[in-house]
Amino acid sequence: MIVNDAFELYTTVMGWHINNGLFLLMMGTGIILIPFAFIIGGNIIEARNNRDKDDIGVSFFNKTEMQLYVAFFVLLLCVNPMVNLSVNNVKAMDSTCNPGDGGSTPDVEENAYRNTGTTYDQVQELDLGSDTIKIPVIWYVWDYVASSLSLSAKAALPCQTDIRRISTIVSTTKIEDMSLADEFGMFMRDCWRPSLNRYLHDKPPMTMGGAPADDVEWAGSEIFLNGQQYYRHFRAEEGLTSLPYDTSRDEAKATNYTLADGKGYPFCDEWWMIPENGLRDRLIHHFKTDHTDLASFWPEYVQSQLDNNVTPRPTYDDMLLKSILMTDIDTRKMVMGNDYPRSTWKERARDGSAMTSRGVAVITDIMSMGDRSKALVTQTAAPMLRAILLMVITFLIPIMLIASGYSLGAVVTIMLVKFSVYFWIFLFAVAAWLDNYLLSAWSGVSGGDLGGWIIFNSRYSQGENMDIAVSALNFITRWMHILLPILFTSLLTTVGVKAGGLSNDALSGPGLREAGEAGKSAPRDAGKFGGK
Repeated sequence: MIVNDAFELYTTVMGWHINNGLFLLMMGTGIILIPFAFIIGGNIIEARNNRDKDDIGVSFFNKTEMQLYVAFFVLLLCVNPMVNLSVNNVKAMDSTCNPGDGGSTPDVEENAYRNTGTTYDQVQELDLGSDTIKIPVIWYVWDYVASSLSLSAKAALPCQTDIRRISTIVSTTKIEDMSLADEFGMFMRDCWRPSLNRYLHDKPPMTMGGAPADDVEWAGSEIFLNGQQYYRHFRAEEGLTSLPYDTSRDEAKATNYTLADGKGYPFCDEWWMIPENGLRDRLIHHFKTDHTDLASFWPEYVQSQLDNNVTPRPTYDDMLLKSILMTDIDTRKMVMGNDYPRSTWKERARDGSAMTSRGVAVITDIMSMGDRSKALVTQTAAPMLRAILLMVITFLIPIMLIASGYSLGAVVTIMLVKFSVYFWIFLFAVAAWLDNYLLSAWSGVSGGDLGGWIIFNSRYSQGENMDIAVSALNFITRWMHILLPILFTSLLTTVGVKAGGLSNDALSGPGLREAGEAGKSAPRDAGKFGGK
């Protein structure tokens, strides 16, 4: 049996585990025999109400025989778990796009139960006490066919750079290291703000040295780094442990090493650009190593820029850093209001309430994200909701079929409904593909700068600044993940109900009544034939 991802693997195993438990419960209490009693009792009542009182037995037998055969068939093949399946044979087929493959089909990685490489493997509550589950014959075949068709259809879609995921993760990434965030705030206060004030006072050409127009809006500005009157002029006003005391450089601030407590007072260009210990390198290292989401998509981000012939300025690391810092809410507050939030970080460390403060901060961040992350949240949650729904349908199968009286029509309906839910994964993939396509077309990312789009999307994705294109695309993406599955399942449910009704009519309708009439007239016809 194959499934879409690690989460669905565990929900599938859990669904059949609960299914097995419910079947044993109903078998032990005799509930599975109730539909047979209703079939026999209902047909006795119907036969007694028949106008032809002389043929009650024949009428009862003709109607009951076929219904009991069908009920027994449904119970044996669709309710009774007969096929033993090891949980290690349930495979999660995780498909990923290799950024270097361009528009090729996704790479598929096969993961097994308790070995998916995710934190789901570590949850002890998922230990079911057995490595074997049982599945009814019909559902064993049907689930395999439905899942295979759905995953094959999904794999047929071409690979894309996931612009939605990249832009959302970048625009919601924050500096998590308190000391690093504190030092960055110091840099903004001591270096960037004075340099910006001087720049606005001097009013040089907007594209000085070929730099983009928004270059001066972020800490790593080329204009400020290369201008003698900017970062080369200003320096740290407080000692830094990250850059030790240098006598030739720092004696103007502190006459000796002891007075400086070993802390350095670098000029702003050195503070930012010095290898390894510079603020730039430490921020890049923090974002690429401490943020696993960023680390996972970074090659894809670089590849998307190469595919679009974007010239790095000066490097792809700077493009990433600029995108993150210019979309970070705390940094934007410092830029807009000249607010230096250093005291907030120190209070968190001093009063020991870091966890509480972090929880409040997370809630505040989520509320302030606006529409820029909702589309990605929908894309992430949709497959998980699908897996949960499949699990619920799976363990409710015995209850639904017993309640239907082991109706063949109910089996047909459930089969089509379950197939439609399996096929949602393809519909979600189509919705994500269309979202990426529209995002590339409307934002100009194709042939353009993805980093520039990320900054634009963050600035104009909420409140009064909401861009019409961004708003429309986010709306379309969310509703595609809702309406497409509902519409498809509704259509297949309608087809299933019609097909199920035809199946029941074929077994208990005119054909069966004609057979009954033929059975009743057979003795009379035989007598006439013998008399002749």
